[in-house]
Amino acid sequence: MSGLQFVDQVPVITSAPNRTDIACFIGFVNRRGGTLSPQLERWLDERGWLPPGEFRPVEAIARNPLPPSVDLDAATNRLQVALDGRTQFVTLPIGTLTPSEVVSALNGILRGGYARLTDTNQLVIGTDNEGAAASVAVRRQPALGFADHTNALSKDFIVRPVPDLLNVPVPIDTWEIFDQLFAWERRILDARGRIGVSYIGAAVRSFFAQGGRKCYVVRVGDPSILYPTDDGLSRAERMNDRIAKLIPGFPFEAGVSPADPRNWKGIGHLFGLPDVSFLCMPDLADIVAAPPEFIEPIEPLPSPDEDFVECSVPESPSPDTQARFLRAPRCDEIGYTTWAQAIRFTADLIARELREIQLVAAVPIPEAGSAANSDLLNFLIDGGYGPLAAHMTTRSDGISSAFVQLAYPWVKTAGSRNLPEELESPDAVLVGVLSRSALLNGAFRSAAGQNLADVYDVYPSLRRDQVFKSIPDNPSENAASHTLLERVSILGQTPRGLEVLSDVTTSMNEGYRLASVNRLVSLLVRAARRLGEDITFESSSEALWRRIRDQIGGLLLSLWHAGALRGKTANDAFSVRCDRSTMTQNDIDNGRVIVSVQFDPAIPIEQITVVLALAEGGHVALVGGSGT
Repeated sequence: MSGLQFVDQVPVITSAPNRTDIACFIGFVNRRGGTLSPQLERWLDERGWLPPGEFRPVEAIARNPLPPSVDLDAATNRLQVALDGRTQFVTLPIGTLTPSEVVSALNGILRGGYARLTDTNQLVIGTDNEGAAASVAVRRQPALGFADHTNALSKDFIVRPVPDLLNVPVPIDTWEIFDQLFAWERRILDARGRIGVSYIGAAVRSFFAQGGRKCYVVRVGDPSILYPTDDGLSRAERMNDRIAKLIPGFPFEAGVSPADPRNWKGIGHLFGLPDVSFLCMPDLADIVAAPPEFIEPIEPLPSPDEDFVECSVPESPSPDTQARFLRAPRCDEIGYTTWAQAIRFTADLIARELREIQLVAAVPIPEAGSAANSDLLNFLIDGGYGPLAAHMTTRSDGISSAFVQLAYPWVKTAGSRNLPEELESPDAVLVGVLSRSALLNGAFRSAAGQNLADVYDVYPSLRRDQVFKSIPDNPSENAASHTLLERVSILGQTPRGLEVLSDVTTSMNEGYRLASVNRLVSLLVRAARRLGEDITFESSSEALWRRIRDQIGGLLLSLWHAGALRGKTANDAFSVRCDRSTMTQNDIDNGRVIVSVQFDPAIPIEQITVVLALAEGGHVALVGGSGT
């Protein structure tokens, strides 16, 4: 069968649909020069994230040049050529020909192709076709310079500009892949050109160091200079401009839509990453920081002359940029307000459109001597007027939500040496621990008590009264009182070493305060979404309702067996209803399927009820629910 070609391709491995450990990091980092791996290029190309390639002419070039006179006889004047998979046998005149005469004869015979000579008199045979279907195959014919079989495929002749990976979701499976693609260690710190580590670079490193296995990185631009020169912008304008690159539309309305991938930027890419469970924006605390006080780094002392040199070749130490002598970002009241607004803006989008994702954010380090520095929880509550005292739907800076998880204090790791004060935001460390815990123990287990790998210190050191002092969630509403440990996920020292001390959301609803509960609900929503995608074109009927009950019930049964649900029997642990008792006739007529799920999580909560609506296109909405 002439023209049949088999091309081996490395498979692009997609994530298992029920994984709950994958993170997405969005931030500022430089692009390192160089091309993409074939696997990554193919993955991005299939999803339309690469610029269109330019097809060069597809040509097979003979290895050897033609002599000034080409002697052809009955044994050497035949040439077998396949153009675009169609084979043709070319017969040249017998006798002595010049290279130009050979080319002229071939151009008079070839169908759908052409012949030419290179500057060194090598014979070239190309196809008139352009695009992915173009191919040329020339059988061995030493008399014409083809010393062996010569093939040319269109995929080898696509010319693309080297992508800058700006606002492109890049799948990252190892730290080495991230290091190859991004110049994470090249952030400019000051006007003298000193460089340091970008916060997203440190974050991705810590994610893998804590046991994370896969993440996506969305580069939204180059890092800003730590000590910026006058750019004519006010502080508020500068903050809003940088945050809008992470969160399009900030501070007004969301500038992304699930229906238009061309407008996906920053967090908008989450619409196209259905396997993501955690969102992390490590640059946010740096963006909202108060204008830094310039600190002149200590100049290094000259190295003494060596008296002894070892026989082995020593490893070159990493350059000391002295970034650790610079001041880490500190936040004032203006910064905290903008920070809370950005958290609320993101959490609101997640609650409306991306229910399976958890936002994990670092609490910025407060300015020395500020109210936040002396009592962080009291500052965030602020007598009922602080961000932690308001739900995200009631105020523009309210961050009380099951979709928000705050991490504090900041950490020192092996990778934070070239960060200001050697301090790294703790959000990625927590995300790495949550991912590791989801893989080893299940997403429904609390990560409290998990050790912190690669972390050797935390800052600031919290006093006991700062951690365990109870403050009402909202004093104006006579709400329950909780400690900082119960409102913020705290990292700290224990007799066993540094651990996650609490794994909580910012929600004031007791049913969703434990982050493991929200992850369990997200797992159910993820399963319902996949089910909704499968049944999009099926009519609402008893058979469909039974199928939904069976599939969601099967998932809950497996969770009960795994210990995620409490009850002596499966009937005690959960129930699933999807019938005329959960839907009105109007729902049925409009193709709306509503499922009511009740379950008892294996934690000190009596019962949680989740009401899911499966609408057109497989869209899943959480339309009701309660937790006690």
